[in-house]
Amino acid sequence: SMAIEVDIATSLSILPFPTARLSTHGLVWPLNNEVLDLLGRSGARNRCSARSVHIAVHDGGPVLVVLDAVSVHNVVIDDWELGSLQDIFSCY
Repeated sequence: SMAIEVDIATSLSILPFPTARLSTHGLVWPLNNEVLDLLGRSGARNRCSARSVHIAVHDGGPVLVVLDAVSVHNVVIDDWELGSLQDIFSCY
């Protein structure tokens, strides 16, 4: 599972490779144990309705989560805290 701390109204897309059954919390159009398909139904162009967004992939995957990096404050994947995207991708 994944938790992302974001600004409300941040755009977010979930793209499965090739398919994934997942649930989300904190999105304008939440998914509840629904199947996404890269060539069919994807989770493109959703919006965050809460400061904390949760994504749980039940089957399939992996999934690519695309969002506005400026609006991301922290990322946690399976209890592994990655920090902000600025921290993750900063160059030294």
